[in-house]
Amino acid sequence: MIDAYRIVKAEVPEVQLALVGSMAADDPRGWDYFNATVTHAERDPDIHILNNLNNVGAIEVNAFQLSNGETGFLVSTAEECAHRSLEILRDPALGKRHGLVGKEAMRRRFPMPRLLRDWLELFEQLEV
Repeated sequence: MIDAYRIVKAEVPEVQLALVGSMAADDPRGWDYFNATVTHAERDPDIHILNNLNNVGAIEVNAFQLSNGETGFLVSTAEECAHRSLEILRDPALGKRHGLVGKEAMRRRFPMPRLLRDWLELFEQLEV
């Protein structure tokens, strides 16, 4: 992602990158990846690394994991990622369409009544 961001930044200097993830407590190699990512970012002030250390949890991470071609694009290489990113930056209507579809998907998947029901079920299980 950082390599793709740098390709895009060469053409659109004002872009920023948000890397959103959650550190798994049971993954001993997770810190290695985290530290390698921070090192690769080279203190670039436009790269923002967000994770559960700064209150990003599973719900926030899931909000970024949406459908290919509908709410964004899945890519395999830095070059392909840069190409798709530039495509969206050059076509704001495309980005808006993806955003609206994503917003609707989130509204369906995470409505407040459902979240409340999940919490109540959890509390019921804890009473045992």
